[in-house]
Amino acid sequence: MKSVFTYIIVYLFSYSCVAQNMESILKFNATETQLKYLPSILEMLDSSINITYQGFSPFCKDRYKAITMISILFNEVEHKDDIISFYNKIIIDSCIVYSIAFVDDNYKLKWIAGFDSGLSDIRYVKSNKQILKRIMKQNPEAILYCRSFYDNNIEGLLFVKNNKIFHFDKKMIELSVFINKLPHAIRTELDYVPTPNLFRQIHKSPHFRKTNEQIPKNENMLKND
Repeated sequence: MKSVFTYIIVYLFSYSCVAQNMESILKFNATETQLKYLPSILEMLDSSINITYQGFSPFCKDRYKAITMISILFNEVEHKDDIISFYNKIIIDSCIVYSIAFVDDNYKLKWIAGFDSGLSDIRYVKSNKQILKRIMKQNPEAILYCRSFYDNNIEGLLFVKNNKIFHFDKKMIELSVFINKLPHAIRTELDYVPTPNLFRQIHKSPHFRKTNEQIPKNENMLKND
């Protein structure tokens, strides 16, 4: 009986931690929080484009609507886990905080400033252009993005609904279920994240870092929080 009681206490505590973690993620969806970080992110994007394309970029952000996506990472998800344990391994991507989707008037996805493609911090979207429009139809509480996904050829857009996170590529699936179905080799790779091209250009940062690695202060947007 004692063991059952202990299990219930541990479960309730873990569930409380999940709720707190989801709350901490969703606070980045608040307008005042976005206004705090977005100017720095857009400045970072402009600097990266200027360095990469030397004034000849095919991208012009004034032609598109910008959709802000909270950037998240995963910490040690190589082992299969239940939803509670898994959600406690989600962290905010302190290097960029937000990724930005650029869409046309019909919400067709054109560009993503994901800071994840290696050659450039912004990339043209060649396929799955309707995914953001499909996500918007779900009335999400927030739209998320994972840079580690793109590097492993996985659709990086996610969304929050009813206090759960969903992946939406060909169909909608709860995130822990989706990741548990991935091969072990890919789940292991999700513990690594590419360093934005801008940082690798200006101060020779490594190409990849572990998601739980402490990043330099000059690359950490959350250093004062």
